Amino acid sequence: MQPGPLSHLAQEIKEAAEHHRGKDYVSDTYLDFFLELSLLHLEEGGGIADLEKTRIPDEDQAQQRLAEGFFLLDPDHVAVHEDEARKMLGHVAAVYRKYNPPEAAEADAFEKAADAGRVTGLVLVQHGIHRHEMDFEALGREGGVTRETALFFSENLARPALRSLAALCGDRVLDKQWLKGYCPVCGNWPNLGFHVGEEGVRLLHCSMCGFVWTFRRLVCPHCDCEEQDRQRYLFTDPKSPYRVDVCNKCKIYLKTVDLRKDTRSAPLVPWIEDPATLFLDIMANKEGYKRP
Repeated sequence: MQPGPLSHLAQEIKEAAEHHRGKDYVSDTYLDFFLELSLLHLEEGGGIADLEKTRIPDEDQAQQRLAEGFFLLDPDHVAVHEDEARKMLGHVAAVYRKYNPPEAAEADAFEKAADAGRVTGLVLVQHGIHRHEMDFEALGREGGVTRETALFFSENLARPALRSLAALCGDRVLDKQWLKGYCPVCGNWPNLGFHVGEEGVRLLHCSMCGFVWTFRRLVCPHCDCEEQDRQRYLFTDPKSPYRVDVCNKCKIYLKTVDLRKDTRSAPLVPWIEDPATLFLDIMANKEGYKRP
């Protein structure tokens, strides 16, 4: 793994899921849910972003934005192909119904809202940029669903669109130029951290566009706290590559994989690794920590 936009082939995604299949720490059904979504993003979501109409900062503009602490993508400057977004929404809704039968009415309501024009592909993708600043309660009301359902559909349309845009403009971010804990491309928080190489360089993986960037060790990505007595980590086995970095100032956690300890032969795909390590989320939650 190295800094820059991250992409995987369908076979790599499948092999990554197989690595976790049959293990006692994650159910196969839960794993299959995210496997199907990940394959959908790859195989059906590539045409959602309108790469020609989306306004991407040129080299000089990008450097100015990054120097001032702004990420590259502006929600107001993003364009989408609405027909591709609607098709993707239908695919995602089908997966949602398959794995969440009791909540099928939520998917039905959201699709009806999309057909009526109350929810558009553009709005869903825009809500995926810098999403912690977005009002998903209002989006849920427009879609006739709960906040959680609106967030789910926004994430699963925005992720493939933002990955396409990250591949387009990610080369404008120079390694070690960006020292913020949020993504330099789309402004979202990381869902995973990694330690790589002999020196254990710390990398962060964006939860939405999949961009990877270098970050400082022993610093909280969320609140930038450098006080060592407030930074600690949780683990189930000191020999395991998995741990949870936690900050006692902001009470935010980040799941981390130390690739120096990881001996798997299968590909490591963050979109699979995140749900497969649900046990780490549970451990962190029990200790009073949360995700951003």
